[in-house]
This record gives sequence, structure tokens and C-alpha cells, in this order.
Amino acid sequence: MRKKGYSPDLLFHSIKKSYELSSKVSTFSVAELCPEFFYLPEFLININKHNYGKLTKTETVVDDVKLPPWSNNDADEFIRMHRQALESDYVSEHLNEWIDLIFGYKQRGEEAIKAKNVFHPCTYQNDKENDQTMDPFERANLLSLINDVGQTPTQLFTEPHAKRKISKQLKNNYKIFLNSQVLLQPKLEQTICKLNKSIGAIRIRNERIETTKKFTSFLPNEDDLVLCWKNADNSIRINSLERRKAIKIYENKYFEQINSFYTDHNNLPYFVTVSYDYLIYLWKFNDNSKITGITLLYKFVGLPTPVTSLTISENDNLLIAGYQDGTMVFWELFSSKFLFKIKYSSAPIISIKINSIDSLIAIAGKNEIFILNLLGRLLTKQKFDQLNFTNIEWCKYFEWHNGIDLIATTQEGNLEFIELAHNQNLEEKKPIRQLLIRYSLKVSKYSIQKLIISNEKQYIIVSDKNADLFTIKRNGF
Repeated sequence: MRKKGYSPDLLFHSIKKSYELSSKVSTFSVAELCPEFFYLPEFLININKHNYGKLTKTETVVDDVKLPPWSNNDADEFIRMHRQALESDYVSEHLNEWIDLIFGYKQRGEEAIKAKNVFHPCTYQNDKENDQTMDPFERANLLSLINDVGQTPTQLFTEPHAKRKISKQLKNNYKIFLNSQVLLQPKLEQTICKLNKSIGAIRIRNERIETTKKFTSFLPNEDDLVLCWKNADNSIRINSLERRKAIKIYENKYFEQINSFYTDHNNLPYFVTVSYDYLIYLWKFNDNSKITGITLLYKFVGLPTPVTSLTISENDNLLIAGYQDGTMVFWELFSSKFLFKIKYSSAPIISIKINSIDSLIAIAGKNEIFILNLLGRLLTKQKFDQLNFTNIEWCKYFEWHNGIDLIATTQEGNLEFIELAHNQNLEEKKPIRQLLIRYSLKVSKYSIQKLIISNEKQYIIVSDKNADLFTIKRNGF
């Protein structure tokens, strides 16, 4: 943030310049990396095109932060590689050294001098700032200096911190600046069974695959209970699988208008309904352990056109709806505040999924896939002319094998294993990010409708339009 009277030369405008100031040029610059360096590329971009002025020596306009050459001057790529480095074995094995400097025995005294880890005396915690007997003018100057240069944290350790031990099995899972091209081809294990009714939901419990019929879904964290809608009396019911009857019946004027229903949001105690007039309602179970009631939390007003896909994220406080005309609308989940709407295609939005690791958003259209960030900025898109997508899921990084980030299902009965590839060869004139199909698996002759990945990431379970269930097992198990 630029304060009144600040020179543009004092603003954070270059990674190289800030690194040189902190490491060798200045003894007064003690800047550390804030968390945004590992998850928020927008803080490096002058999105609002604010006029920050010009640098004194070069007359260069201060705009986006200048990034290292290895990032291709792309803020998203810089953050991705920064986070990848942070999660590497090397950083894990040397984390204790940073702890020693910031919180440990090298923070003060002789060891701090040896490590060249000493700062202005007022930055160290003491009782001076709380000393009410100090001269008021002197105390005000001290507090002003502390506010300007900051304070060192409380010293927690007086001996060297233990080094983290990395399991040999986990070691090298995260390779810095390297994309693996070695892929393990998944194999189709077997057809499980053929059902007579359309499938509503699928889950794996106690090594068993369980399904529900159409217009029903499993309740989060409940083994015996299912949620049922589209009942003859327009109610929503909680049914017991063991007793084979309804144990709770809920009636509400809004339930009479339900056109579509969205559940299974990572076991969250919420469900979403969409009415025939395209209004979106967020509901919550009052007590998930007892299912004592259902409460309407918020109403979301979107577009006057059918909703074709929807997802929510509690961690990101986000609800995203995809519409038949290709528009996507973003709201705050826990306030129903409209954020923005975007449109990158004229085809219906088929599926929307948010990655729980880095909050990237995967969007599947009829025959194309988009990758967005939380602000709706398009990172990459790819059209696949021979495919018609029905669903998409993020595959947790490094769970199946390096190189596979997404799994998509198609009307042609295929599973498509997709890599979000990053071009790191600056001489090659290719897009920085590309979506590449690494392997295509023919599962059924019918359209694939449902897709889940087991918690252990060993199995993929899919169902097709003909109500057949399939399990796909990864190699090596």
C-alpha cells in the first residue's frame, strides 16, 4: 500500500531488488516472505492499474512486480513454483535452521552475532514499551520506531531445534521445478454390477460400495441415513436404510419449487437447491449428529436461465453456479454477497470443482476445460473436439502418480486422465500452462454419469447411463 509522501523507490516493485536489499545491499532491510508469496498471485499484479509513480533513477513506471526470469514473468507460475519449493524435501529437512534463527537459540546472544542475525535493540521484546514510568516523549518515540521496523517474535527455544525426518517412502514426492513424464497406465479392474434403477449417489464404506436411487443422497457423516427429495408431497425426508422408513419429514414452501438438488460437498452439513425460477438456496442441518432440523441460510439471486452446475467451498467461502449459456456467477457462501460473473464460453457449464490444495477451479464445458483462480481469472483453457464431458474431478497431487491432475468423464464412456502441464523452457514459444490428456480409458459404451475417488486414492468408481458400476484400480496395488 502506498502511503502519502512515500517515494515510489520504497515500494515493493521487484523480486530481485528486494532480495538484494535483504541479503547484501542494506543492513536495514529485514523483510521476510509473507504468506501471500505462496498462494496469492494477485498481490504481485497491479490489477486496478493504480498510478504508483516512477522510480527516481530509471524513470521506470512502478506497475506489476518484476519477477525472476524462471517464472516467465507470470505471477501464477511464480506462486506455483514458490509453493512447490516450500513443500520440497530440501525445505522440510532445513526447516529447523529457520526456526533456530526466528524462534530459537540463534535469535539472541553470541549465536545470533555469529549467524549475523542481530537487529535494532528496540525490536526485541522487553518491558520498555510497557514501562509507564518512562518519559512519555521517549516512550512515544520508542513505540513509533517499533511500529516502523517491527518486533522479533518471542524466543521459544534456547537449544538447536530437532531436524525433521523424512520418510524414505515420501522422499522425493515433490520435485522442485520438474514435471514427471513417467505415467502409470491405470487399468479397468471389473464391472461390479448392473442396477435396475438410476443411481443417485455412490460412496465407499467399510470396503463396500454403496449406492442410492435417483433423487436421494447419503447424509454427511451418517452411515444409516439418506436424504430424499422429489417426494409426492413435495417434502424432504431423512430415511433410515436399516429401518427402511422415513424418520424425519420436512415441509417448506421452497421445497415445492425444487428443480435441482446439490449435495456431497466433501461431507459438509449443507445442501443446495435450485428452484424453477432459478433462485439458489443454501440449507444446513441444525445438528448433524441428530438431524434435528433443516435451516435456510441464504438465498442467491443469479441469472434468469437454467443452472447446469454448482459447487461450494467452505474453506474459500465461495459458491459458484454455472449456467446454460456458459456464464459463471460467484458469491460469498456465508453472506450470499454477489462477487462477480464471468463468461469464457457459450456452451453450458457441465461441472465445476475447486481443488482443496491450491484452490484452483476446474470448469468442464461441453467439449472444453477451463482452469481459473479464485478471482475468476482464466489461467488456461483447452478444447477437445472429439469429446463431450459429463463430469470432472481434481486428483490430489502425487496420489495416483506425478503428472495427473484431473480426471474427466465423457458421454463416449471414457475416463480422461489430464495433466495441467507447465512449460518451463523459456525458449519454447508455448503457453505457460496446457491441459494435456495423458491417458484415455474406455470404460463403457454408455455415457458416464457419476465419478468418485476412494479416500485411499486407490480406486475410481464410476456409473454409466445404463446404471452399470465400474471400479478402476491404479497399477501397483
